[in-house]
Amino acid sequence: MLKLRKIALSKRQVVLMGALVLGLAILAADRLLPQQAGAPGPQRAAASPPASHSPSHPVPPPAVGTRPVETDLPSKLQELARARNLDPTRTTDAFSVPKRWLPEEGSEGGSPPRPSAIEQFIEAHKLTAVVVNEGNSTAQVDGICLSIGDALGRFRLAAVSEKTAVFESAGGKAVLKLQKGK
Repeated sequence: MLKLRKIALSKRQVVLMGALVLGLAILAADRLLPQQAGAPGPQRAAASPPASHSPSHPVPPPAVGTRPVETDLPSKLQELARARNLDPTRTTDAFSVPKRWLPEEGSEGGSPPRPSAIEQFIEAHKLTAVVVNEGNSTAQVDGICLSIGDALGRFRLAAVSEKTAVFESAGGKAVLKLQKGK
């Protein structure tokens, strides 16, 4: 014998289930109940061929001086353009780039070039002191004492001389020069 368990539903689930059942009932009533003549509602497809092919329903000829109705979009747009005296050659392209965004004639083409990583490193850091020693030379950069091999950002200190500190990275070498005292 099959035993059914009682499922506990939350209040939200009960409300949603009720809305679903109500929607299905409305849909079933709309599809199954006959429509009254003249009442708004969905139009049903005719089972017979269209009236233009049926000899029992002749299509009246268009009135004299009238044009047949054009239903395709390009024809409608062309007719609207003629009615409003619009010149299609003077209409701007909505997807084109505005002229003010383009570089001016004769300019080198846009924004100035971005500085390289080496130039940025040299601009961002200041060498303030050096200690040259046979065993372990150090450089003081931005108040930080660095020994050879220490990293500063993506650069490593490679060499120290009396007036410079050479840093290396994958992009090349950056040479910081000792600032003269103030």
